[in-house]
Amino acid sequence: MHALDLWIAVLRSLLALFRSQQEQAVVELALRQQLAVYAQRRSRPHLSPLDRTFWVILARLWPRWKSVLVVVRPETVRAWKIQAELAKLGVRVSLATISRYQPKADPDPHQHQRWMTFLRNHQDLISGMDFFVVPTVRFRLLYVWFVLDHGRRRLLHFNVTESPTAAWVVQQLRAAFPDQPSQRYLILDNDSIFSGEVVASIGHLGIRPKRTAFRSPWQNGTAERFVGSVRRELLDHVVVLSEKHLRCLLQEYVEYYNADRVHTSLRDAPVGRATDEKPSKRARVIGLPRVGGLHHRYAWRDAA
Repeated sequence: MHALDLWIAVLRSLLALFRSQQEQAVVELALRQQLAVYAQRRSRPHLSPLDRTFWVILARLWPRWKSVLVVVRPETVRAWKIQAELAKLGVRVSLATISRYQPKADPDPHQHQRWMTFLRNHQDLISGMDFFVVPTVRFRLLYVWFVLDHGRRRLLHFNVTESPTAAWVVQQLRAAFPDQPSQRYLILDNDSIFSGEVVASIGHLGIRPKRTAFRSPWQNGTAERFVGSVRRELLDHVVVLSEKHLRCLLQEYVEYYNADRVHTSLRDAPVGRATDEKPSKRARVIGLPRVGGLHHRYAWRDAA
């Protein structure tokens, strides 16, 4: 019985192969035409009159012409095939997951160079602001807003809320820059909360807002690295109970981050940390707990 089923399957496959040869040729012809369109050196492929004529004729001769009318990169087709192959193994993944492991295209080199030049030339005059989200033990989402000085990596201000709004951000900006600010530029992304009201408020503070490009977190890399640090060094090790609890945790971490944590690029803490000289030959190193013992500041102490 199993042998009979096998022969029936083989016969059906052979019949399907011969029956679809002509259709397969049409598919290949359509795909070749799309690749020819995409080969044009333009950001958006342009269909010439000849291309349009090809598709009009194909639409009259082949009822399934719409199934192949997708002008894509060859790399995109490869991503689709990876998803299909994994599905045949019983592994279901989305295209977004696959794209995470695909080689990423570098940003426009000219844009990258201009932005990096801006960051280098005005490093001591730039600050950046952003949000990150923290879930609580009851699955409430809390939003942490912060603003960070680029020159010394110093956290200027932060606050926590469950319902962020543009008006709330404006209040935080006033708290972060109560006096004449030393910063001339403030980097922000395209979050809808950073609306025209927020941008106008930044201007009233005497600071020029600088928006990053869409989907370009590298342009506010200093703020992104701070978010990574606070997650790795604090939030990944605790369970947040409430908004008040998160605010207390962050306050302790910010004090450690600004005053104790030595940053590799600075070789110092953001607010400056004096070198602790060894007082005597009998002195030993002790650890001073910070952030509830998650971190330490080390110093010399004379042995008793």
